[in-house]
Amino acid sequence: MALATCFFVGRIPLLPGTCASFLTALVILLFPFLCARPFFPLLFALFSLFVLRRARPKEKDPREIVIDECAGMFMTMLWRSITPSSLLLGFLAFRAFDILKPFPIRRLERIGGALGILLDDVLAGIYANIVLFLLRR
Repeated sequence: MALATCFFVGRIPLLPGTCASFLTALVILLFPFLCARPFFPLLFALFSLFVLRRARPKEKDPREIVIDECAGMFMTMLWRSITPSSLLLGFLAFRAFDILKPFPIRRLERIGGALGILLDDVLAGIYANIVLFLLRR
């Protein structure tokens, strides 16, 4: 459960998903090479799926399980220039898409199980990545 909660960040009572996303942004700022190529974000997403399946959450998307938010942030910053401002914009865009869940993100969440928990955040990250790409132009 420590991995699923990102070493208990998910147990923070106020906004655990936002806290995990922010922590991931700090990790990316310290180690920008993690998002330079798709290998690490995709591997992290697969690892997250494995962790989520092992955690066997009883709820549809439990608040304390935040490893999916970390995967979403890695997807947000994939192939993007890592600067404090790009990370802030990416963080805000990712959280907006993750919270608002525009089409088809909400549908992915309805899949249920580990895959549904993960896919909605990965797609929110992809949407945020596109926003960063468009803002860069």
